[in-house]
Amino acid sequence: MSTSDTPDHVAHRPEYSESPTPHEGLDTSASQGKRRIPSQLRRWVAVSIALLLVVGAGIWYLVDTSKKREVPDLVGNTYASAEASLDALDLGMIPNPNQLVQEVSGEFIEITAQEQEPGTRVYAGDSVSVSVAPVEISVPDLGDMTIEHAETELAAVGLFLERVNSIPENLDDYAEGVVSMWKVTEQSITPGKKVDAGTGVVISVDIPDVEVPALEAEADSSSDLDAAQASFEASAADEISRALLVPVFVGTGNAPLSMSPATGQAVPAFTEVKVTLGITMPDLVGKDISVSSALAMLKSLGFSNVTRAHDDDTVVVSQSVAAGTIVAADSEVRLENRPKGYMYRVTGNGSVADITWSQPGSFNVQQANSTSLPWEKAFDPAMSGIGMLSAFMSDGGTEITCQVVKDGKVVKENTSTGPYAMVSCY
Repeated sequence: MSTSDTPDHVAHRPEYSESPTPHEGLDTSASQGKRRIPSQLRRWVAVSIALLLVVGAGIWYLVDTSKKREVPDLVGNTYASAEASLDALDLGMIPNPNQLVQEVSGEFIEITAQEQEPGTRVYAGDSVSVSVAPVEISVPDLGDMTIEHAETELAAVGLFLERVNSIPENLDDYAEGVVSMWKVTEQSITPGKKVDAGTGVVISVDIPDVEVPALEAEADSSSDLDAAQASFEASAADEISRALLVPVFVGTGNAPLSMSPATGQAVPAFTEVKVTLGITMPDLVGKDISVSSALAMLKSLGFSNVTRAHDDDTVVVSQSVAAGTIVAADSEVRLENRPKGYMYRVTGNGSVADITWSQPGSFNVQQANSTSLPWEKAFDPAMSGIGMLSAFMSDGGTEITCQVVKDGKVVKENTSTGPYAMVSCY
């Protein structure tokens, strides 16, 4: 086919060429650009991550470093100064032996070794283990010091007052205040001797004499003997202790029967004072108290050996132990009471009298001249009625009294005074 025979649209088709067309070249260039961008991005991300890691590591290092402390050299320092140094670094300290630190002030303890070497870095809040030992101290001379001064002086150099010879340890505030002013006469460790801090020193002091105090019975007797005795002992113990003496109670009662050493005696302070207890005898006469009531009262007070003259339950007319007397609880106490029925009695300040009487319910008059006083005449309880009694002081006495007693109670009484006095009871 000839060229002229080719159709127009075929005739103008460009010839194939190995070289890319301008359009094809543009497409290729754009395609290559798109492949390079992801690679650059990846490198940028990698670099950024690396930088972040480096920065993070640096921050961590700085933070971690800020939490650490450098252990100082503690050997040779006192425990107190070492503790202050570590405390400023927010570090603690573990001493060995720990008991020494509990017993001795830190300024008298020395650091002899440390587990963490100086310069070692540890975290804040950690503790440094150290070995400790007491500092050697020269014992001061305590001679002629007061106890209070001696105790202060020993504490100032790391020693302590272990004991004061012959003085109780459980003193109250009052006694401690008095005793603290007594002077030291001896000390258990020679002045100037070197000893470890925390060593105790025993001293002796010049103990003065004190006076044994007087003790008073309790003002009010109690029907409860145990309560009455406890109350008296508490009061007496306080008085004796205030005198710087040691009370010891024996016996039963609510009053001091005897004391040894005796009241007013001068003895060394802290001497034992033995107080024997007794009971104060009550007044049972003239109070219209029946013998049965009196016996019950004495038993409640602690008396254990009481007898009575008659079985009849009549009033007490006399007692063998005077009212107000302090006696032992087992002392014999005899109560005098009268039998039932009538009884005549004549007393006076003379020695003899002439007496005339008739028994109750009878006019049969009888007489007893120059009769010793006091005089009594008891009648059969079955007798009753009006009687007569008169008396005349015949020896120069100046007072005479007559009494008519019925069932133990005085039902009539008269007294006459003057030379050769005469009295009657009808």
